[in-house]
Amino acid sequence: MCGVKLHAGLLVLALVATYLTYGRDRSAKPTMATVKVWDVMPAEVDGLELASAQKVVRLERRGSGPESYLWGRSTRLPPPPPVKTADAGTEAAMSAPVTTSPAKESTREFPVGDEGTKLIERLAQLEASRDLGIVSDDQKVEYGLKEAKSKLTVRLKSGARELIVGGSVYGGTDRYVMEAASGRVFVVVG
Repeated sequence: MCGVKLHAGLLVLALVATYLTYGRDRSAKPTMATVKVWDVMPAEVDGLELASAQKVVRLERRGSGPESYLWGRSTRLPPPPPVKTADAGTEAAMSAPVTTSPAKESTREFPVGDEGTKLIERLAQLEASRDLGIVSDDQKVEYGLKEAKSKLTVRLKSGARELIVGGSVYGGTDRYVMEAASGRVFVVVG
């Protein structure tokens, strides 16, 4: 008889847990804990620069007060010159001169609208989903930070803040970034 009461009690507990799970509010979105990387007023941001091996994009604030606006400049950089190699098996390859026309950089300027303003607001109060602290050299390699070719510089009235942009988090679009001054590594929204 004791076994029947035990099983009945477990059944009642399972039914209550099912009811509480099934009846919960599904409209509430799960929230992710955030860490402040820095927190300044958007008006303190004078501009930003995202530089990679292929392109440099700059946003700068022009004018002052309520008359200020954002202006963008995108510069596509020429690819690095090819490395000269000769095939040891052919004399023609060694004697033929390598001639390439130098690639030129191209620059495009443009006014920046609401999306740029939203970006400045997000970067002024930069949040990360994780603070990984100071990491080892092996972890820097794993996170794509050791040989990173991209960096984001946010120019504040108090001075520039630089983030080295690493690889993507496995299975997602979030990115590893390392604050250049402190060496701390964060995971930020891609």
